[in-house]
Amino acid sequence: MKTIALLALLIPAHALASAPAVNVRDFGAVGDGTTDDSVAIQRALDAGAGGEVFFPIGTYLVTGIPNGFWCLKVSPGTELRGEDRARTMLVEAPNQAASVQLLWIENAPDVAITNLTLDGAKASQSVNRSEERRVGKECRSRW
Repeated sequence: MKTIALLALLIPAHALASAPAVNVRDFGAVGDGTTDDSVAIQRALDAGAGGEVFFPIGTYLVTGIPNGFWCLKVSPGTELRGEDRARTMLVEAPNQAASVQLLWIENAPDVAITNLTLDGAKASQSVNRSEERRVGKECRSRW
């Protein structure tokens, strides 16, 4: 009995607490570059909050949430990990409002993105002139 207790003390706590990676495909993400994978990926991010969320090779298209300014919300301590940086992409769908961000990571320390290409598709975003002035002014005032 004493031997078992001693072994338990030698195993780091983080090794006991680490959960297996959550795979976005297990939540319905397709990764074909045409299917909107937003809902499936957000479900995977919610399920894997604080752990690893894995993206197999593919192009994952996402759109902004209704009446929101982001496509996907990432929780503190979450790692987004792609299988291969050159062949695993998270892409914001074209014609989103210019104010829509691909990822919402505010107040979320210790977020890591590994082997995953992010494409905000900025060249194809729609721009409302009043929105452009407002967003541009906010960005300039922060810098």
